[in-house]
Amino acid sequence: MAARGGHVDTEMTQFKYGEVADEELRKDKMNGGKSKQQIKNPEEGDVEMDLGKSNSIISEQEIKELCAQMDEMVAFMNYRIIPSAPLICSSSSSNKETKDEHDKAPQSGIDGILQRLADVRRDMSKLKLELTPFRHKYPYEKVLTSSEEREKRLKSRLEYEKMDNKEKARRQMEFDASDFEGYCQGLTSFVEHFEFITLVSPMHFTHYTPRQIPHHLATYGTTLQILSFKIANIDLDLKWPLLEWPLQVYGVVAARDNVDRRRNILFLRERGNFQEITQEKPFLCLTGPSRAILAKDPVDLEVQLKLKGPTESEDRVLITKRCQYSGYHTDNGLYTLTLNNRLCTTELSLQQLYCQSVQATFLHVGGFVKGNTSPFIHGGRVACSSPPHGGQGTAPPTQVVLLDSRHCDGGKMPIGEEDGYLDLSRHFVSVELRRVRDVSEELEETLNVFMEAYSDSTPDSPPKVSAKADFMVKPQYCGISEHECVLAGSTVKITIAWSPILRTNKILAKSEMSMQIKGKKTRWLPQIASVVFDPALRERHIGDVQGLTFQDAAKERPEAYKAFMTHKRSGGGESLDQLSERCVSCLYNNIIT
Repeated sequence: MAARGGHVDTEMTQFKYGEVADEELRKDKMNGGKSKQQIKNPEEGDVEMDLGKSNSIISEQEIKELCAQMDEMVAFMNYRIIPSAPLICSSSSSNKETKDEHDKAPQSGIDGILQRLADVRRDMSKLKLELTPFRHKYPYEKVLTSSEEREKRLKSRLEYEKMDNKEKARRQMEFDASDFEGYCQGLTSFVEHFEFITLVSPMHFTHYTPRQIPHHLATYGTTLQILSFKIANIDLDLKWPLLEWPLQVYGVVAARDNVDRRRNILFLRERGNFQEITQEKPFLCLTGPSRAILAKDPVDLEVQLKLKGPTESEDRVLITKRCQYSGYHTDNGLYTLTLNNRLCTTELSLQQLYCQSVQATFLHVGGFVKGNTSPFIHGGRVACSSPPHGGQGTAPPTQVVLLDSRHCDGGKMPIGEEDGYLDLSRHFVSVELRRVRDVSEELEETLNVFMEAYSDSTPDSPPKVSAKADFMVKPQYCGISEHECVLAGSTVKITIAWSPILRTNKILAKSEMSMQIKGKKTRWLPQIASVVFDPALRERHIGDVQGLTFQDAAKERPEAYKAFMTHKRSGGGESLDQLSERCVSCLYNNIIT
C-alpha cells in the first residue's frame, strides 16, 4: 500500500478520540477507575452522556469532532491510497532471538501500517460495544407524531411571519449557509476537498486520430452550454449593507458533473479583482467552463458571491446557493435557472445540447496577416453559437461570448503586442455533431463564429459596432483546424482544437498499461495517468492526477521542470500551474527500467 504522493500522512491515522481516551484513562487510574460523576455521586452506578463540556465524559462537541475526523479519514482512504499497490512486507527470520526483538520493536513500513489498521478496526468494534448502553440515553430530539410535527411547523411559521424583513433575510442567509455547508461535507465522499478544481483537459484526445480514440474512454454525449449569469434584481427596500447599485462582486460560480465531481469554474474572482455590476450591465464576466459539462447525470451548480466593503471585515454575503440541473426538456434546449434569496435574484442561462457533441478549444484568435492596424483597436467582441436545427443563424441570447472589450479593464481589447492574438476570457465551447444525412459520415457546419469591431467612443456613451463578420465551422472528432475571417479589411486567424469528452477520470486511474517511450520500457503503477515528455508536453494531456507538489517533483526530475518553463502557453491556453499539476506524476511516479 502506498499513497499517491509517495507517502502516507500518519497524522491522519491518529484519531482524536485516541487522545481523549488516553486522557480519560489517566484520569481513571488516578481516581481508582472512577469517573468525575461517579466520584461526585458515589452511589450512582450508571453514567449518562449529556451535552455539557465540563461535567460529561464525552461531550457533544467531542463526538462531532470525532465524526468529522473519521469522515476525513474515510475520504483519505478511499481516494488517496492505492489499494492494489504491492505490499512489501519485511522478511521473517528463523532466528528466535531476532523474532523476539522484532516483536518488541515498533513495526514500520507496510507491516506497521497493516498492524495499525487492524488495531483501529478492533478498537472501533470495542468502542461501539462500549457506547451501545448510552444509545437511548443520549438526549437527541424525540420522534414527533404527525400532529406534533404539524403543530411545530405551524408555530415556527407564525414566529417567522412576525419577523421584520431584515430578520427574515438574516434567517434565510443562515439557513442557506448551513445547507451549503452540509452539501460540501457530503462531497468529501467523492473528492478530497470541495474546493478542488477539475484538471481534466478539454484537449485530452486532440492529438489522436479518429481510429485511435479509445471508445471506452471517450464519449460524444449530451452536454450543457453555459451562456450567461446575471444579477437580475436586488431588493433596495431592504436597506441591507452594501446592497445598492453598483455592486462590487467577487466569489465563485461553478458546476460539477460525474466526470470527476470537482469544480468546473464558470466565474472566479478574488476580493482584489472584483467586478462592478450595474443595472445596465448585470452580467458576470464568465471565464469557464474549462471543459465540457456532461449532462447525462444531474449536474450540481454552486453560487458563492460576496459584496466588497470598505474593509474585508465589512464585506457582506450576497448569495450562497446550490442547485441541481436534472435535464429539463425544452424544444431548443434553452433553460434559465433562477437562484434567489431576500437580497437578490440571479439567473443562470444555459442550453442543453441533446445531440452528440464535441469539445472545441479556441487556441488562437487574431494574428492579423493583412492591414497595418488591428480592427479591434477601439474594442470589439468575439462570440459563437450553434445554429438551430434546419436553419442558419441564431438569436443573440444563445451566443457564448468569448471576449467583449466592454468587460475588460479600460474597455480596451487585450491584444498581444508580439503576435497580435487576443487574450480570450473564455476558450471553450461544446459543439453539436450533426450528420448531413443519416447514412453519411459527413458532418454539418454547426459552429457559428461572430466577430464585431467597435468604433471610437467616449466613456459616457456605449461603443457602437463599426464592422462585423461571421463564418461557419464544420466540427471535427479530433485534431486542430485553422480558419480565416475578414473583418474591417484585416484577416483574422482562428485556431481551434477538437476532442471528444473524457468519460471519467476514474477510468484512467484503473488503467494499467505498458508501452515503449524513448526506447525504454516503462512499467505503469496503478492510478497513474499517461506520461508527458517534452516536446509532447503541449500535445498530450493527462487528466486528473494526484501526486507530489510541483516543487518536490521538480527536484526529482530537473530536466522535466526545465521543459515546463520553456512553454509560455502550456497546454494551449492553460496556465503553467494547471499543466504542472497534471504532469506531476510523470515526474515522479513512473518507474523507468
